[in-house]
Amino acid sequence: MSVPVQAYEFPPYEGLTLKIDGKISENYSNNITYAQDDENRIEQWTTMLLLGLNVGYQGKKRALSLGGTIRQPIHFDDSNVRNSSEIVTLDLNNDFSQYDRIRMRDIYTHTRVPERFDQVDFIEECVKIFREYGIEVARDDPRCSEFEREFGVSQGAFDTYRNDFNLNYSRNISDEINVTVGYGNNRYDSTEENSNDSVRHNVNGSVNYSSSHATTFFLSYTFSDTSYDRGDNISTDAVRVGIRQYLTKRLYFNGDVGMDYTPTTDSTSFDALFTGELDEKTRATIDFSRDIRAAVDRDDVFRNWRVTGRLTRLLMEDMNVYLSAFYGEGDFVSADVSDTLLGASVSLNYIFWQQKRGARIDVNFGYTYSQLDSTDEERGYNSSSVDATLSIAF
Repeated sequence: MSVPVQAYEFPPYEGLTLKIDGKISENYSNNITYAQDDENRIEQWTTMLLLGLNVGYQGKKRALSLGGTIRQPIHFDDSNVRNSSEIVTLDLNNDFSQYDRIRMRDIYTHTRVPERFDQVDFIEECVKIFREYGIEVARDDPRCSEFEREFGVSQGAFDTYRNDFNLNYSRNISDEINVTVGYGNNRYDSTEENSNDSVRHNVNGSVNYSSSHATTFFLSYTFSDTSYDRGDNISTDAVRVGIRQYLTKRLYFNGDVGMDYTPTTDSTSFDALFTGELDEKTRATIDFSRDIRAAVDRDDVFRNWRVTGRLTRLLMEDMNVYLSAFYGEGDFVSADVSDTLLGASVSLNYIFWQQKRGARIDVNFGYTYSQLDSTDEERGYNSSSVDATLSIAF
């Protein structure tokens, strides 16, 4: 697979690496603040500068990575909506022995209006996150899920601060049995007037049994407690049993079924994820999920199901296309409000010029559409945006 990487990577020195990102993009949105009615809808062209830096260390038993990206409008006046953002990630992996290992990951995101990342840039990284931390952590990463953070959360022209921390310890009891325990912390803060900010703590554990190199069975339990600025805490218990199976050398399945328990409602839950390479030029993913989770911006339980499809195809040596689609339905149990979100995106990347040492010039064109329908008269919107990005690596 040819994955575009718009960065210059300095030669490694004693395990240390340094990457520098630089992009200029032009974006048009017909509803940049996700307004419900045409009267408050704002159309805007934005020229955006993207700067990124990543510092890493790779040793025999441990690895450390610290990276950050800043998106800043180059031209801004009083008639525009300021849509700058920052994201910082920290990853730490340490193998104490061939039996014990620890994984720590923290991601901080600040946005002035909701943004979407160029998903094709992060395919390989998102696969790594999924394998090391699980599908739930991958869904919390804004670079790995185009519409996940838009589903069940209010959108608009306000500052949003999110921090997601995960720590996992894993031990191989034998060649077939592995035990993992973990802790997670998720914090959500917003300047939106009606937002009820939250902090979520969760602990989890799983036992994995590998009957062969291709098949792994697992049993997991997760307890989470979400506290709000106003209102009572919401706790959830989730018990699941599942299987991870390589159907072929290129096709992978991860599925589970279980029960979710909350103070106000219980429900069966299940996940089904198919991902792999259809051929040497095509990679596809279909992800279906149903669960119950505590809402991040209101003291309520969000019972939902959603399905996501992604496809990446190499059209020719220097050109590839990325497609994604999302559909989800959810209910806020206490408020008796139902949401339906439909989203789709497409992007095309073309490399004009490239040298073996890393210098390159490429361009990316993308289109994204999302539509939220809600039984709440104050919610609901549709939004379209077009992106054109020029990347120069030197």
